[in-house]
Amino acid sequence: MLLPWMEEFVSAAAPLNIEGIVVVRHGEEIGRFHWMTEKRRNQYSVSKSVVSCAVGMAIREGLIGGPDDLVVDYFPDKLPENPSPWLHELTLHHLLTMSMGQDSAYLMSDTRPALREQEQDWVRYILSRPFVCQPGSRFQYTNAAPYLLAKIIQKQSGQNLVDYLMPRLFTPLGIPVPQWETDPEGDTFGSSGLMISVSELALLGQLYLQKGEWDGRQLVPDRWVEESSRCQIATATGEEDQPADSAQGYGYLFWRCQPDAYRADGMYGQFAIIIEELDLVIAINSQSTRAQDILTCCWEHLLPCLPSEEETAEEV
Repeated sequence: MLLPWMEEFVSAAAPLNIEGIVVVRHGEEIGRFHWMTEKRRNQYSVSKSVVSCAVGMAIREGLIGGPDDLVVDYFPDKLPENPSPWLHELTLHHLLTMSMGQDSAYLMSDTRPALREQEQDWVRYILSRPFVCQPGSRFQYTNAAPYLLAKIIQKQSGQNLVDYLMPRLFTPLGIPVPQWETDPEGDTFGSSGLMISVSELALLGQLYLQKGEWDGRQLVPDRWVEESSRCQIATATGEEDQPADSAQGYGYLFWRCQPDAYRADGMYGQFAIIIEELDLVIAINSQSTRAQDILTCCWEHLLPCLPSEEETAEEV
């Protein structure tokens, strides 16, 4: 049922190819609308934010030391013959903030099918790619960084990432076993390919709004949530055509966005938007090439129309 307060958003969003939206305030669902029957779908780079969540858990458990750990220490047998000095400076912090210093983005969706035919060991492949600047000196979005983090967790835990996260994340949230893309070695890819629904995506957003706490359990360390959600590196390029919400900064595999908020963000308009000031989560699934327009539609046609606390109480 379309609630009156959502009518403006639904009308404005009509051309944007959104599949579904779920809105949660104060831990209670206050509205949803589906243009298509809800189903599990590829959340694309929302997957990266789930990897960030797993990193926080692995640090708490002592499987990983922390963001200052050197990447080469986890893969001493995967290094190229003549490694760049900058490779030896690469830390988990640089992976978490997309600041590896390499010459290009790697393992992106348009290159992975061919790479599967050419390379079986993607860790060795990534570590052998050229470094053109010091790690940490600039932001460059890439699938290579969260992939390495996923591989580190799987190596240290002895489990694929889905199995690692089932008792720690998915089961506590009530999310059944999800499918997730794998690499040629059969490990969870991490950077993309997580298959969940928009309702399940809203649960992940709510977990982060609650600083990692769920039903009295601290699933994700609260300090890790704070570090992940604050701006760790600038993303503004100064280009006039840069989408506004890609210029607000980047945390630990989460994007900052305009209304003093942050989001998990996947290609074609998959979003879990966390707005702490409003105690609000907006989860969206789409198949759209107009991701910035979807976010702008939220800022201009959803947030201003939120019902009052009294109206919410009557509707829930």
